Amino acid sequence: MSNNLIRIIKKVRKNKFIDSAYSQKAIDKLLLRYTESDIIKGLFELYKYNFEINNFSSILTAKIEDIKKSRMSTIEENQGHTLGQKDIETPLKTDIIEPKKSDLDIEKEKVSNSIRNSGLLTNKRLFLMGQLAEIDNLEELEKFKNNLK
Repeated sequence: MSNNLIRIIKKVRKNKFIDSAYSQKAIDKLLLRYTESDIIKGLFELYKYNFEINNFSSILTAKIEDIKKSRMSTIEENQGHTLGQKDIETPLKTDIIEPKKSDLDIEKEKVSNSIRNSGLLTNKRLFLMGQLAEIDNLEELEKFKNNLK
């Protein structure tokens, strides 16, 4: 690890959520997969994160992947313009019709929004969302809603 990366790690560990979940082993594994500059950018993005972190490795990997995807889309956009290629517009042959949501899906969305806005601890909300995802009929959903009250 370079001095620059070590300095950045010390800085981002000032965030209490990062410090509590930080793993040097995860950083070592990420150094094998990504460049140091990508890891530094990912750490800076993670530094802005202001929530409890359950898995340091996975969230940092996700941040780095987002940065890489963003960079690739920018490169693809720039290549089209630098090569003089014009954007080709092709009309759709068929209209896109969005499928109608079932009553169950609509009700699950409502319950999901109420859980999200409930002010419960993050772990509790995630647990409830997991239970909600497993519900596959309206009767079970009604029982679930009654248990929430």
